[in-house]
Amino acid sequence: MQTEVSPAFIMSKFALLAVIYATPIGTYLIFFFLPFDIFSNFIGVVTLCIVLLPNFLWPLWDAKSQTLHDKIVSTYVVYS
Repeated sequence: MQTEVSPAFIMSKFALLAVIYATPIGTYLIFFFLPFDIFSNFIGVVTLCIVLLPNFLWPLWDAKSQTLHDKIVSTYVVYS
C-alpha cells in the first residue's frame, strides 16, 4: 500500500515507513514531525553560523587580513 509518495519513490522502489507502525507514513505523520524538522534545521543553521562567522570576520582585526583557514595553511591573498 503506497500513500502519498512521489514519482521518484515509485520509480526507485523505496518506501518511507514509520518505525512504530511499519506502515507507509501519511500526511498526519508528516505534519506531526514538521515542527521537529524545522527546529533541527534551525539548530543546524545556528551552529553553522557560530562556526563560520569567526572565520568570515577574522580579517577585520587581523594585522595581515588573513582568515582562520589562511592562517592554518600559512597563505594570504595579494592583489596583482
